Amino acid sequence: MKVFHKIFMLKNIYFILLVALIFPLSECFAQENKGSVLNRDSVIAAAREIIGMQQYCALITIDSSSLPNVRTMNPYPVEVDMTVWMATNRQSRKAKEILNNSNVCVYFADHKSPSG
Repeated sequence: MKVFHKIFMLKNIYFILLVALIFPLSECFAQENKGSVLNRDSVIAAAREIIGMQQYCALITIDSSSLPNVRTMNPYPVEVDMTVWMATNRQSRKAKEILNNSNVCVYFADHKSPSG
């Protein structure tokens, strides 16, 4: 039962993240580029616009039980190559989780419009 619950929960989390990441972009570009194919430059431009308006982001890491940990972070300005830097203590739980599993996600969102 415990394993089923964990698998079910992870599938739901991935689904929610997938919807949260795909829906706003598809809606944004559907209005702007009706009938055209999305290109990398327009996706990056939209991401930069959303990121530039936000003071905080969510950093999602994977813990030792393979469960996601989400925390609010205040990142430095995003670099030209889209690198996101954040300050933390080397002994923090998030730093240890990243050392153990480098699969992380950074989520920026404008919750007023809602887009992200």
